[in-house]
Amino acid sequence: MAGLTDVRRDELVAEREFLVRSLADLESERDECGIDAATFATLHSDYTARTAAVLRLLGGAADTRPKKAPIPKERRMFAYVAIAVFAVGLAFALAKSAGTRAPGGALTGKTPGQVDPNSFDGHVESARQLQNSGRFPDALVEYTAAQKLEPSRADVRVEFAQMLIAWIRSDSKPDPKEVGLKVVAAEAALDRALTIDPQYASAYAFKGVVLLQFRGEPAKAKPFFEKYLAIAPNGIYEPMARSLLAGLATSTTTTPK
Repeated sequence: MAGLTDVRRDELVAEREFLVRSLADLESERDECGIDAATFATLHSDYTARTAAVLRLLGGAADTRPKKAPIPKERRMFAYVAIAVFAVGLAFALAKSAGTRAPGGALTGKTPGQVDPNSFDGHVESARQLQNSGRFPDALVEYTAAQKLEPSRADVRVEFAQMLIAWIRSDSKPDPKEVGLKVVAAEAALDRALTIDPQYASAYAFKGVVLLQFRGEPAKAKPFFEKYLAIAPNGIYEPMARSLLAGLATSTTTTPK
């Protein structure tokens, strides 16, 4: 475990548990949800490779630190919230999402009071209102409920990731461990959105933000901003993507070799 800080180790452990459970869920959902063989093989290969990479980083050594109290259920949701919803209906995701919004667009939504609060739209509208009020834990619950009702919607996953990013930024004294768990959950939601709809532009923009601002990986972030601009050159996040790309270019040219 040499070279790993406690915070980084906790992040890797959370990611390992997420990936291992995702593999198990993928197996169980294959028959129940009609995932086709090609999609199953792609997802299984991706999760297996990522799990192996995390295990290599962890070094396979046992954690010798004192055992901590069990993590409260709400905090565990940060790492696992995408697990329960990513697999259902993947085989039909592209057909279902086609034509429902412009590339890079957001959920349409309806006027509050016009929808059943227990419906997909009702949960989404409630999540937005709660987020705007700064009630992020409650918004998390509502977004999770919406994803369970419509598991093949890329747009709600992107909104969920945006909410987690806003939650991180709203905290004046963030707990690094909780930030790590939120980052893992946001990245997982964006990955699933891109699995469902590889042309969903906003997912690329925010995956770039996660990689750049929270993972500290500018080289990996750059192609995600470029892909966003290729799909949605006049999209809502176009100024942000161009600004961040310009900053990356300046950094590259001014950094001493």
